[in-house]
Amino acid sequence: MRIQHSFVSATVLILTLCVSVLFNACSTASRSKEVNRTRAITQFVPYSVHFRRTPTKGADPYAGPGGNDYVAEKLPDARFDCEPLQSLFKDIDLDGVRKCLASISNQVDVLYRLSRDSAPAFTLDENESVPECLKKGLKEIPVPREIFFETVEESRPVCYAGRLNIEEDELFWVKLPIARKALRLSFPLDAPPNSDAETVLLLFSWAITPFWNDTPRSIPSVFVPDAVCDACLGSKNRLDPSAPPPRLWPY
Repeated sequence: MRIQHSFVSATVLILTLCVSVLFNACSTASRSKEVNRTRAITQFVPYSVHFRRTPTKGADPYAGPGGNDYVAEKLPDARFDCEPLQSLFKDIDLDGVRKCLASISNQVDVLYRLSRDSAPAFTLDENESVPECLKKGLKEIPVPREIFFETVEESRPVCYAGRLNIEEDELFWVKLPIARKALRLSFPLDAPPNSDAETVLLLFSWAITPFWNDTPRSIPSVFVPDAVCDACLGSKNRLDPSAPPPRLWPY
């Protein structure tokens, strides 16, 4: 009886290990395919960037049919929930922030911590050294969940998308204090913004720091078909292939 029980236990253990290995192999293969599809984009057109940042959780790009988070909590609209870059900072007083940034003359480092939520954001780490105008006007910097943009390859415009891994701090769908990322800003700024457009671009440069890889300095991105890019960016906002190549950002 003991021999039979040991045999059954061993069989269950072997089957469990096989399932675990199979699951990990499939998961690894899925992620390998995702990595192989990415391109390292170093520059892109800034003024036509669109973003996605819905408050509901999206589908898991690695989930299979019927799996956890295979379908988003709320299906996207006809434009895939894409919004123009300016909308990312619609709740921020740009003029007030611009005056604040220009007024900081003493040397100080300010820290913002990233929250990897459905609507991610950098939150100000407040302390005595933080300028009061930042505490009042820029306590939070909204971060896109995905960005859609155009760049130029072989003299023609191409559309790509980059994604923030908001699941990186999860283990079995539970948020843990891992994969922490912070944004450190040093003041005074070398060149404070002088207009709303410059302020938006500066805030955007801070907001997308989690998207960048350091070596090489690039954003891992996937190709976006023209039909999807037209729906997201709007066909009138896209580059004209017959026009001269635009100036790409970062400059």
